[in-house]
Amino acid sequence: MTTLFEAALASIDALQLVDDALARERATLAPLLAHARRAGLLVVGAGKAAARIAAALETALAPLVTGGLVIVPPGYACRTRRVHVRLARHPLPDRRGVAATRALLALVRRHERAAVLVVVSGGASSLLVLPAPGLTLDDKRRVHALLLASGAGIGEMNCVRAHLSAVKGGRLAARLGGRPAAALVLSDVPGDDLAIVGSGPTMPDRTTFADALAVVRRYGLEARLPVRARRRLARGVAFADRGSAVCGREVAARGARNRASRPSADAVTTASVPTFLLAGNATACAAAARAARGHGFAPVLRLRSPLTGPTSDAARRLAARLRALRATARGSLPAVLIAGGETTLRLGAASRGKQDRPGPAADAMTVRRGRRDRGRRGGRNQDLALEVARLLAGERGWCLLCAGTDGIDGPTDAAGAIVDGGTVARATRVGRSVDAALARHDVYPLLAAIGALYRPGPTGTNVADVAIGLVWRNRRWRVAAPV
Repeated sequence: MTTLFEAALASIDALQLVDDALARERATLAPLLAHARRAGLLVVGAGKAAARIAAALETALAPLVTGGLVIVPPGYACRTRRVHVRLARHPLPDRRGVAATRALLALVRRHERAAVLVVVSGGASSLLVLPAPGLTLDDKRRVHALLLASGAGIGEMNCVRAHLSAVKGGRLAARLGGRPAAALVLSDVPGDDLAIVGSGPTMPDRTTFADALAVVRRYGLEARLPVRARRRLARGVAFADRGSAVCGREVAARGARNRASRPSADAVTTASVPTFLLAGNATACAAAARAARGHGFAPVLRLRSPLTGPTSDAARRLAARLRALRATARGSLPAVLIAGGETTLRLGAASRGKQDRPGPAADAMTVRRGRRDRGRRGGRNQDLALEVARLLAGERGWCLLCAGTDGIDGPTDAAGAIVDGGTVARATRVGRSVDAALARHDVYPLLAAIGALYRPGPTGTNVADVAIGLVWRNRRWRVAAPV
């Protein structure tokens, strides 16, 4: 399974993806590259894969790249020649992220004639951070923490983030001043909606303040929002209701601290900032499936619809598929099940035994835990794997790897976990309760105690999560270590 996972990672290698994109979009990018030959090319952006994409662009466009700045979390930097790599915190924004974002914008202003390539990948929502006028970094951190723990989906979270930001929802594109520019996006969201990845800094904002406020209310967060954030959303709705929305203009208020704006989405167009998809989760899943067939595994079943929504629901879906596939397994080698996506965990209420809140896939790899949750470790992939192990406890002839393609799952050093029909029994033998660990979303210690964690380390990329299952009927077949 780890071999198949490594094949998935190889398919999203930045250098190959950039080469493919430049060849595929040669005609569209020709005017930008022609301008770059005269005035230079800046590479700017953010995300877990931003440094590697920038390095690949330096290699592919060596004579043209004159500078740049990308923002990545610790562990995701790599060697670059002319593009500066800055570090910032993920998933909650920090002062380093604000300082790096301001430096990025200053660089763009300073080289006003240069063409710009923006690189965006998963994680950019917390790394590329500049609070909207009237808001503070603490306001942004509090909102991010509430959203991440709520069980809200990526589209919902980024809708709120965009309306509290000075660079998201197309606002970075608006700051490029109409110069030749384009964006390259490595997607970590189901469906590869480019307006959602990294909160769409180069894409038009299709949402409204009313949409953002609706998300906040849907998850019961309105009373817990910082006062300035709550006021901004409410006044943005009122401003739109008066029919006065104008790009870049702040709503009239008594003081600067009470301002709220809703830049019109119509003012930011993809005509001036063409945005291209480098790859997504489907790319990685398809590569894993090809590798499985190449190793002689059959049949190989790849789930076309992504794993989204509550982790518990996704676990039931995977367990049912593994059971059904085992019934059709033939031959001396296992059948293979491959799925991808991102599920959601809701902490707080969920961690005290309630069901995960339904919703689309979550964007963050970690969540801010409340006081009762502190000291508990795990991540959605570890939860997903252990939940499947509980559902199929005692059943032979299967094993499953659930892992994040970025190499990190939750606030842990593991990408995920490898489980099988004996996982629950092994946990019981070492005095661990699977039910208790799942109820508290505190699964890392249990998985560590039985040697079930998968730790490849930060991969420098991110296209969400991949699940790879093997099923077999031949009693003599055994899983090698590693598989």
